[in-house]
Amino acid sequence: MDQVNKSILSEFVAENELESLAQNEQFEHLAAFVTVRRHYVAETFSPTEIHTGGGGDTEIRDTLL
Repeated sequence: MDQVNKSILSEFVAENELESLAQNEQFEHLAAFVTVRRHYVAETFSPTEIHTGGGGDTEIRDTLL
């Protein structure tokens, strides 16, 4: 992951207390948050409420992580 994206992810993880998650799961939370916040005020939802990653779904995978 390049330095810019790593910095953005690091800040997002710290702000949302997601340090206990693996980096790929942190990235999934960030991707979902960025997508949803375009339509809703960020204070009205939490990244953990909109996370869809997990077994048996059609998650987005980033093979570059």
